[in-house]
Amino acid sequence: MDFLHDLGALYQVVFTKVDTVNRTELEKQIEKARDVALNAKRMSMNPVIQVTSVKERFGIKELQRQLVSMTGLLANQRL
Repeated sequence: MDFLHDLGALYQVVFTKVDTVNRTELEKQIEKARDVALNAKRMSMNPVIQVTSVKERFGIKELQRQLVSMTGLLANQRL
C-alpha cells in the first residue's frame, strides 16, 4: 500500500475468495484494513473495503460498480 500511496495511484482493498476463510479471521482482517484506511493518511486509498466470493456469487457486481466509479470509466453506462 505504501508503494501505491507514494505513486498517488487510486487503489482499493478487496478480499477475494472469502468463502474459503473462517468468518472470525475474515472479520479481523477487514478490521485491520479499515484501521489502515481510516488512521493512516492514505488519501489515494478508497475507504470502501470490498468482499467477494465467486463461488457464493457474492460481491462481484458491487466490486465492478465500485471500480467503474473510482476510474470514471463508462460514466454514462449502467452495469
